[in-house]
Amino acid sequence: MCGAIGKTLRAIGQGRAERALQRSCGMETTHDSEARAAPSETVTVRGAMDLSTRELLLLAGVEVGVLCSSAWIAAAFAARFSMGVASAAALWVASTTVVAIAAVRALVWLRPMKPGLYRLSRDRGAWTQFRLFHLLVTTHVSWWLSTLAPPAIRPAMYALLGTRGVGVETGIAGKLFDPHLVTLGPGVLIGDEASLSPHAVTLTTEPTLLYAPIVIGARAVIGARSVVMPGVTVGEGSVVEACSFVRAFTRIGPGELWGGNPARLIARIDRRRSPAS
Repeated sequence: MCGAIGKTLRAIGQGRAERALQRSCGMETTHDSEARAAPSETVTVRGAMDLSTRELLLLAGVEVGVLCSSAWIAAAFAARFSMGVASAAALWVASTTVVAIAAVRALVWLRPMKPGLYRLSRDRGAWTQFRLFHLLVTTHVSWWLSTLAPPAIRPAMYALLGTRGVGVETGIAGKLFDPHLVTLGPGVLIGDEASLSPHAVTLTTEPTLLYAPIVIGARAVIGARSVVMPGVTVGEGSVVEACSFVRAFTRIGPGELWGGNPARLIARIDRRRSPAS
């Protein structure tokens, strides 16, 4: 996926990404067919992505805190209800997930990451927060959601992580990398192993982190194993075919069928008929 991220940002160019992000703040986006590849040179930045001692201690401290807190909770319940070793271990895993979700919500509430471009040289704090957020989500939540949790409870879990618009008709079988930057309309279906990523990282000229929200309209369908990049808007009743790659800041209108790599408009869906018919 890292290669796909780099390919996307190189295709739109760093300058175009900045302008697209500014337009997105004003609710203006560009159509995918209008995107043009801009020449850019990828350079190797040695040591730029390395963690400083302070960042390493912070991440390690948070990880130890989550593990110790969950272990204390599991031990207290195991002693109270005379649980066996296997039950206590399962409770510890569940407690770790709960503590991690609470930590993520606290982080998003105390210091939310706003949409924008964050360069490593001048926005080190934002990069540290990004790493901390994904340490908690990837290590303790995402693996459980994508492997053990049944699809029926995934929408509720993502709602706890900050996803907006999750309802009883929402179906999520894929993965949301930054749940608090994803908005879903009623009846949205996200296929198996599909990925919605409101962030992207590029090493063009210097390490740069792009954050932009993703909005999926009511009754839209994201096909299995599709990848949706930052700043994408999918209109009401639209369908993204399986295994498609939707480039950053693409705007898919209502009632449209898109597919391919990169995804492009294939047809318009008759709203009087269901997408499956």
